[in-house]
Amino acid sequence: MKQAYFLPPKQSGGISLLMTAVLMMGIALIGISCLYYLRFSQWPMQASFSRWSQSLGIIEKEVKKSAGLVSNGDNPVPFGDGLRKCKINGKIVYSNVDCLDSNATTRAVQLQDNRGFSSPPSPPKDSGLTVNSGPTLQEKMISKATDKAAK
Repeated sequence: MKQAYFLPPKQSGGISLLMTAVLMMGIALIGISCLYYLRFSQWPMQASFSRWSQSLGIIEKEVKKSAGLVSNGDNPVPFGDGLRKCKINGKIVYSNVDCLDSNATTRAVQLQDNRGFSSPPSPPKDSGLTVNSGPTLQEKMISKATDKAAK
């Protein structure tokens, strides 16, 4: 007696179910990322990557400082020091690198740090000006509703 094995026919030339699932997950990831970008105006991991890179930069500076590779003369430049205004290719440019002394339109610019926008001062509180003018509209509506319900 011969045994018969019933095997399903082999797939010929199509993509597998696993490849279809991976492809659909990739398309969904791209779509969700685009929707996130449209809502928050940044890519999903952009803030995390920037924080991590800043942390790595701080760690790198501290390691170099502890190893003695960085001298104390590497202090940051004061705010607005050496900033210049010039015209390059018809456009006004503010830079401390691109505006050279050879350019005739180069002018030194002094920046001043300010506090930005501040809210206007609040009016003085006078207790004599506040007068109770009777029941509010909400209280009137509540009393009307309770009178109607009582009838």
